[in-house]
Amino acid sequence: MKNMMRLKIEHILFMSLTLVFTPSAQSQYAQAAQTNLVHSITQDVGAPVLIKYNNGTVAQMLRKEKVDEFRTPISLSENSCKTMKNLSCQLVVPYVRQQFAAVWKNHPTRQGLPLEYSFDQKMTYGRQLFITRAQNELYETALKRIEAADPKARQALNYKPLARIECDGDISTALPASSEILFWDETYEAGLSELVMTDEGYVRVTLNNNRSENLGIQQSGKVLHINRYRVAYGDYNLQYPLGMSYSSQLIFRAPNIDEPKNELCEVKWLVNFSIYFQQVSALLRNADNQPFNPAGYTSYIYSLENSNYFSREIFKNEVWQSVGLQ
Repeated sequence: MKNMMRLKIEHILFMSLTLVFTPSAQSQYAQAAQTNLVHSITQDVGAPVLIKYNNGTVAQMLRKEKVDEFRTPISLSENSCKTMKNLSCQLVVPYVRQQFAAVWKNHPTRQGLPLEYSFDQKMTYGRQLFITRAQNELYETALKRIEAADPKARQALNYKPLARIECDGDISTALPASSEILFWDETYEAGLSELVMTDEGYVRVTLNNNRSENLGIQQSGKVLHINRYRVAYGDYNLQYPLGMSYSSQLIFRAPNIDEPKNELCEVKWLVNFSIYFQQVSALLRNADNQPFNPAGYTSYIYSLENSNYFSREIFKNEVWQSVGLQ
């Protein structure tokens, strides 16, 4: 109820602010927006990606790739495989960060300069994507593109697991003696756009469920290395990194200390979802929170190598147009 009241208040404030615009200000705003409208974005395989604007200016898209990783605190919540132990751990998911920016190819005053926010030149204008080993072939392709310039890429090529769990103590005290996670289950609520208010005044939440099967593991002291799954179910396995949920249930084929007749046992980890979500959403929102630095950027030559939802976002006109664009 508090959230609904807050939304109503925000809506009223927004409408109030809208009403104070003078006709002159509205006209100037409309003219600026029209000037920055994208006419088209070229997508010809093997050719540079060009962003063409209605006013005749043209920008060329650039891409930079480097190795990075998500790090999220997790804690043991339930364990029917072993007697509960207190472990402070982190889920670590390596990925290739792709940063997309653009420079003006045809512009009366800014040719060769980057597209940037006129009101915030401390932030690169563009978008970012991530590629994990869930997209194994694409992940390795990206690493090979950058291994000559990035020593971390060479290390990542040699590191085959999809993710790892790092703890402050021996992780074998929490896990059965197994070489495989039979199922890795995740459940989380969908975004606000999918929340629905019912006639009774309740909010209906859309839950997303992901399941990965047969993830090979290697236990090594304080670290659990998690191999890529053999089979995955769910709509978001390739769109979001492993563990992007409120909790993760790891199911093993091993003795169950709570129900001896059950041939399966479960280790449940609570995920610090807010920290994880902040990392992922901040990455997907902007190209970089630093001023544009051309080092490492090359002309983005279009290909069909990545077809997931977020990768297609960079070809939407609205991504490359803004009232504050220069």
